[in-house]
Amino acid sequence: MNACLNCARSRGGRTPRLGLTAVGLAILVAFCGERGASGQPADPAMAPLARAAELMDLRQESTGPFRLRVKARLLGLVTGDRDGEYLLLLSTPDAWFEATRFPGYSSLEGRSGPREWRKRNVLEKPYRMHQLTTLLDPVRHLRLAPGARVEKSWTGEGGLTCLEAGPTSDLWQHDRSGISALAPIDTSDSNPVTLCFDAASGALRRADYGLPLPRFEYEGEVVLGSRRFPAVMKVFEAKDLAIEATVVELAADTAREASELAVPEGAEAWPFCADLVPPRMIAKREAKQTAVARGKGQFGTVVVQAEIGRDGILHDLTFVDSRAKFLRASIERVIDEWKYQPASCHGESVPFTIYIKYTFLQR
Repeated sequence: MNACLNCARSRGGRTPRLGLTAVGLAILVAFCGERGASGQPADPAMAPLARAAELMDLRQESTGPFRLRVKARLLGLVTGDRDGEYLLLLSTPDAWFEATRFPGYSSLEGRSGPREWRKRNVLEKPYRMHQLTTLLDPVRHLRLAPGARVEKSWTGEGGLTCLEAGPTSDLWQHDRSGISALAPIDTSDSNPVTLCFDAASGALRRADYGLPLPRFEYEGEVVLGSRRFPAVMKVFEAKDLAIEATVVELAADTAREASELAVPEGAEAWPFCADLVPPRMIAKREAKQTAVARGKGQFGTVVVQAEIGRDGILHDLTFVDSRAKFLRASIERVIDEWKYQPASCHGESVPFTIYIKYTFLQR
């Protein structure tokens, strides 16, 4: 495949589920640009990403059918720590099933050929579950936006090979008070990621998106053929451990019948695309500070993670920076009036996760 001819936007909430073709494209996209006669990437600084992806990506055709079982603990919740489990059964990159189960929360997701689907027992997906989804797919951190580049590199603690690269594949909506115009949604150069790799094996060990976003750390390895998957995975919010996950089993499996991986009754389903048409904002009401926030001199930035649903409305709304408690009320008052043209695949709407960065200016 000619990577440069196939450079495409591979972004959004569903990218953690990409199969072989899409993963290869997403990694190659980061290398698009001028190439030498040998066809090798022009920027050798990006090579650690491809090396780690080849080593750690279980969802390649050559891996074959497998099952992955993980025990996870969510820490620091208001209701106390919570233990749960995750199961992934994969026959091929376009035929798989996964289940996430915790007390009070269950989610079933999968891909059945050309369609993805999900079925969960709650209307809104908790932020910790978003974090867990990202944690369990280390390769997601390596999928950068087209034109991404390494800004700097260094030897980190413990001899890790570290680099700062961006923009990431995440889409951001930057907005601020006093602006009534519709906000664009795109990748953001102001939100790079720091990636650290094991110098010997090349495996990803750390992905840090900077505060207020979490940090992801990976330890040890579990072997499946030529793949090396992390044995222990952790999410940190600043200095606090938020999630710890341990692999219980990673083993080759028999291929599943198509009927076993079919879209179940009652599930929400949509077409799969490696290259979605991204969402755009089509209506908004400007957020203004509450009297309480003004009285306390509260100004600054609120960061929100949300899914733009197939209905064009924001769902799974999470305020990432809990310190902005007085500012978030101003967002909550108007966010139901923000409307979007959903992301689409072959003309059909699909769910898509974005970050919203809203800044309240002192006037």
